Amino acid sequence: MSSRFAAYRALMGFTCQAPVFALFYLSNGLDYRGLMTLAVVFAAAKLGCDVPAGVFADRFGRKKALLIRVALEAVSVAILFDRHFLISSALAGAACAFSSGAEAAMVYEWNAKEFPKVFGRAASWGFLSTALAALAGGGLAPLSFDLVYALRLAALAAAGAVAAGFEESRRTVSRTALKPALAPPRRLVRIFVYVGLVGAVQVAALQLQQPFLRSAGVPLATLGALYVGFQVVTALGARIAHRVPRALRLIGLASTAGFAIMALPIGLAGILGVLLLKFAHGVSLPTVGKSLSEGADPGSRATALSFRSLFEGAALALVAPALGWAADSVSLPSAFGLAAMFVGPSIVFSEVACVSLDSSASPVSSVSSAA
Repeated sequence: MSSRFAAYRALMGFTCQAPVFALFYLSNGLDYRGLMTLAVVFAAAKLGCDVPAGVFADRFGRKKALLIRVALEAVSVAILFDRHFLISSALAGAACAFSSGAEAAMVYEWNAKEFPKVFGRAASWGFLSTALAALAGGGLAPLSFDLVYALRLAALAAAGAVAAGFEESRRTVSRTALKPALAPPRRLVRIFVYVGLVGAVQVAALQLQQPFLRSAGVPLATLGALYVGFQVVTALGARIAHRVPRALRLIGLASTAGFAIMALPIGLAGILGVLLLKFAHGVSLPTVGKSLSEGADPGSRATALSFRSLFEGAALALVAPALGWAADSVSLPSAFGLAAMFVGPSIVFSEVACVSLDSSASPVSSVSSAA
């Protein structure tokens, strides 16, 4: 099943709109604050659906949750052709909620022992797929943004077909899945807060990444090619995360350094900052998934994992307006400087989370059925 999951992640990762989506919105009359408004709507929808989606996955199955995720995103893309931006962002946020806990929980239950390696490998294929999609998106965008989103719809249809063939591992099903998740171990709460803050700032700053590259002098046709390099670096981070010492600490350090570099008036050299952010994001997926899966109750694993996403959504609703105001009222570099100030304290807080992780007992459960 690991190869089927890798195929699913590759198709879901074929986000050909990724290198140009902000420019698509800007070309339709939105400003930077408008972009941040969409980010807040996305975060609010995700925030409202995260825990219910986790409970759904624990009660009715991970596969059903992933199929709902694909369907919701397909609808969110389809209505962009009529320029329903707010509704599309809300549906996209709800869609992400249905995979925030289900994916990691499903892979962990297939093979707990090899989870970081298996999940990291699948994630890396997803990022490499995004790299290829970026070439397509960058090439199609000068012709028509609608062609870019039509290609994304085709990839989602294929992803749904693959997900329909997933098999659920035998597991304990909790009829009260929400209860243990509402009182998770303290070590998990510390990690929720840490990775939720870092993730929220990264998501908010992503809305400004393309305008940043454009202001640095990168042509629209070159964005796709440049995005390939970004995704290769992200894939590398996911692939080697299980070999990186103190990987949880690295996420905050690399993110802070990346934002600080982008805040400097150094033009194209700011691409180095983007590369650091991409590497940190790649490392975070298997690293955080493993640490949270080990500490969660088997019957409510997806619900517990969804709390990470819940914390990220709550932080995003606070961070995004601040970054949008800074970009519009001051400058793009100032917005990234503010992002570095938000993430900087996480370097200290990560030590608390990592001490909890390092001193924790062995995993609560170890489901190691063959992948």
